[in-house]
Amino acid sequence: MANEIQITHDDAAETIYAIVRNTAGQWYVGATPETYESTHWSTYAVALTAVDTTSPPTTGNIAVQGTFPALAAGFYWLDIYVRAGGSAAQTDYRLSSRLVYWNASSLAAARNLPPAPLSVASGVHVKPSAADVSIYVYLTEASTGLAYTTAGGSAALNLTYQRPGEQQVSGDVTAALASADSPHADNHVFHCGGGLWRCDFPDAAFAAGADRAVLMITHDNGNILPATVAVEFWTAKALRAALAVLAGNMTFDEATGQTSFLDAEDAAAERASYRVSATSVGRSDASIA
Repeated sequence: MANEIQITHDDAAETIYAIVRNTAGQWYVGATPETYESTHWSTYAVALTAVDTTSPPTTGNIAVQGTFPALAAGFYWLDIYVRAGGSAAQTDYRLSSRLVYWNASSLAAARNLPPAPLSVASGVHVKPSAADVSIYVYLTEASTGLAYTTAGGSAALNLTYQRPGEQQVSGDVTAALASADSPHADNHVFHCGGGLWRCDFPDAAFAAGADRAVLMITHDNGNILPATVAVEFWTAKALRAALAVLAGNMTFDEATGQTSFLDAEDAAAERASYRVSATSVGRSDASIA
């Protein structure tokens, strides 16, 4: 593993270097993260040297390279600086900052990551306290952008969920399911084919007490692009309320279960109302013209 950082600079007379930060705000001394200390600046520097070692240019454009720290797969900030003196200093000029994805063996600019169909999904609705929920997600190889189909590597996957205001919970996949229609088993997966995976999340991810959760699928060695699924917990009443709002000329009273249809030209004039219960739908005050 070497020279994953590749930079072209427009002044070969200058010495440039890199600094790596994570998205949690920590800075790296080698592969060790720490809270930023200005007096440690020179220890954050990652050396960048000329690619052309035979006759490196002294003027004009120059290609330089350096080794990215041996970090876990994930997103990192890569900052490039011009060294003014004999060593890296906090007063050095910053050329650029870019968000990159490191898959534990190679780098990709975040904006240039290969497309991942359904790698980020939203609009999934689940009833609060639902049990035995299986989520279907397309997984993508980080290095190639192709479908991840390594069924034998299912145990390297991790199923993680995050609920608002709660600690993130991550579970290693313990085994692959026997078939696509196997009974639900927490933290188990099954490759259905073509990169589509069934992922069985634990019931705690959907427990009452929250209105949403984010589900994540990652790989121990960073072999896949992290996949996330945004889940909203919707009750029947909340769903009816949303449908009423979308209709534009309807109102919904969640306390009574009553839906009112308003006049299309005069929103203050009620034309009809319905009350929905668990067993019946009752219409009242109907005057539809």
